[in-house]
Amino acid sequence: MSHFIEEHVLGIITQFANAINDFQVRQTLAEKRRNIKAIEEMINIAQGHVSNALPQVSACLRSALDIEELCDHAFAAWKTLISSLSEEDIEPLIDQTLAIVIRYWDRLTADSRRHAYELIDHILTDHPNLVRDTFNTMPSLASIPEMAPFEAKIDELRTQMDVRSRFLALIRRCQSENATVVEQALEELLPFLSGNEEFLHVSVLSEQPDPVVAQLTRALLDCCVKFNSSSDSITLLSSRCLGLVGCLDPNRVETVKEKRDILVLSNFDRMEDTVEFVLFFLQHVLVEAFLSASNTRAQGFLAFAMQNLLKICNLNTAVTQRTRDLQDGEKYQRWMELPESVRNTLTPFLTSTYTVTVVGATFKAVYPLLSTKMTHSEWLRILVQDLLQNGNGENAKLIFTVCNRVVKGQDISIPSFLLPFAVLNRIVGGTEQELQDLQLELMNVLSHPLPDTNNSVRETIISSSQVGLPGQWNWISGY
Repeated sequence: MSHFIEEHVLGIITQFANAINDFQVRQTLAEKRRNIKAIEEMINIAQGHVSNALPQVSACLRSALDIEELCDHAFAAWKTLISSLSEEDIEPLIDQTLAIVIRYWDRLTADSRRHAYELIDHILTDHPNLVRDTFNTMPSLASIPEMAPFEAKIDELRTQMDVRSRFLALIRRCQSENATVVEQALEELLPFLSGNEEFLHVSVLSEQPDPVVAQLTRALLDCCVKFNSSSDSITLLSSRCLGLVGCLDPNRVETVKEKRDILVLSNFDRMEDTVEFVLFFLQHVLVEAFLSASNTRAQGFLAFAMQNLLKICNLNTAVTQRTRDLQDGEKYQRWMELPESVRNTLTPFLTSTYTVTVVGATFKAVYPLLSTKMTHSEWLRILVQDLLQNGNGENAKLIFTVCNRVVKGQDISIPSFLLPFAVLNRIVGGTEQELQDLQLELMNVLSHPLPDTNNSVRETIISSSQVGLPGQWNWISGY
């Protein structure tokens, strides 16, 4: 039974998640509880055989925790999950587990609180080596009096860290893809900043400013952007932390965001360029969006996209079958160059069989697109969807068709990344009318009147005019 579950776990958890998330409100709360209990039983039956679907299982349970009537059942399943995992699998979930206990403690019943106590005890007692390796990023349990013995044990390890090390640990937690982990990190960072202002001031005013200040500011700015549309509390906490950091001299403290770029010189005609693009897209955009997705429906579309992009480039064959073909050997080598965490996330999709039953809507965009009734994200998604509908070149058509399914309703980083490649593809192979439409949109965005009041319309126009396409737009303007 456990091997059957291991082989089909992605499909099974998808069915459970559809019932629990239930966007069409067809399932009763009792039915949702039954599905959560079924997930718990599946984990019990197939202990050690559900690791392929850990991101999907954890996302499903996290979404159920947010529903008050399902919170206790979801937490019971989470406890079963964590208790059944090997040390290798449990490591990335420790921060999430402690953050979940802290966030939902007030909602939990007495029995669930007892289970939470047992779960923390299990982590600290049964995985001492892991605790010694990860204590610096563990959320503080100080807000829960019942957890005082555990907090004392973790705090004893933290005393080994100086102020700078504590800041670096908090920065690392703020860079997590999980909103619960980030929110808890910011809650702890706020009083830590207040209590260590002298360290920051000395660091900034010293002859050689400490890089930790720039890293902290960069992490807080990234939090504001990443969770701007999904978590008001994270945005507010990040802003308050930035206020405590204060105004920094840009000539002394650089907070420039590291930017990774890729060029597709052949307009997707050469398979080598296409594979390089797909792996870059997967590593730096899709995997991060998948891990940070707040519900399994979003994860399902992203899983479908990752699965099909791997198939388009025959990476599934190159990795799983390891033939003697020279091209497959090069693809396998490039695959092995990916970070291990990325490969672990992608590996289940080398052999998965996700399908999308929702028919993608086709539409004909009417240019110019940007209007005062749109937000920047709406404008960007509509523009990219229109560009992806008509790819030029065999490889481009295959890739764009898949990508088109993960533009609407997903993280804005996806259309932001795809836009320059879609624009250049249309410039190279588009019709005269399509080029005129793009030029019209450029002029519409750049000449749009800017309101004097600081409102959402002003923000939309500024964000749209600053979209990262200076080189590409200049090329369009030359036509």
